[in-house]
Amino acid sequence: MTIGNRWALNDRMLPTGEYQALTADEEKMKTGGLYPFFDSMDNHYTTAPQNGRNYMELTDAKAEVKLVYDVGTSYKQWMIWNNGAQPGFFCPEPQMNLVNAPNVDLPAEQIGLTALEPGEVWEQSARLYVIPIVK
Repeated sequence: MTIGNRWALNDRMLPTGEYQALTADEEKMKTGGLYPFFDSMDNHYTTAPQNGRNYMELTDAKAEVKLVYDVGTSYKQWMIWNNGAQPGFFCPEPQMNLVNAPNVDLPAEQIGLTALEPGEVWEQSARLYVIPIVK
């Protein structure tokens, strides 16, 4: 998964504008090979595109497939929720801007805040697809 930094959240689950250090397991999320229910997650991260791509890959070894969630690099944030580390539901959500971005005193580019002029369009793509695991 192309995560960068984890945002620190306040008691209302809103980003504070500060980062928290990634755990060793979160670092492993960046390179693959980690069970997605290693710990309870309701976290917000910056993106860190790799080779011009922003993506998440989730492998189902039993079904011998890999789900790929390939999103555009205009998405600057990832939100990850895994239902309290209960197996069965994993939600990686690309977001164009930081939650509550207009109220965070950081540069617009850092938090993904985009202003549109009248008639201007913001457009980005995302793809979900499944590929077989090559053995």
